[in-house]
Amino acid sequence: MKNLKKLTILYVIVFILSSFIIHIDKWLNSPISHLKNLFYHPLPYHPLLYSFLIFLVISIFIIFIQLLTKLFKKILNNK
Repeated sequence: MKNLKKLTILYVIVFILSSFIIHIDKWLNSPISHLKNLFYHPLPYHPLLYSFLIFLVISIFIIFIQLLTKLFKKILNNK
């Protein structure tokens, strides 16, 4: 459950950062109108898609590092 909470927080952070990075000019110039226009955008899900892809890359990297540490711990403990 702790991992799920951490992953959810990580995804939300990635989502917020990617939405600001992708549309920084709109967020800085007119944030209220940008929020209103999200519902009428032809691709309203694109920050979600980008965030999910970034999240996948980060998650795969974390899993890879965890597997490596487990492997090295096993190797060092067997000596």
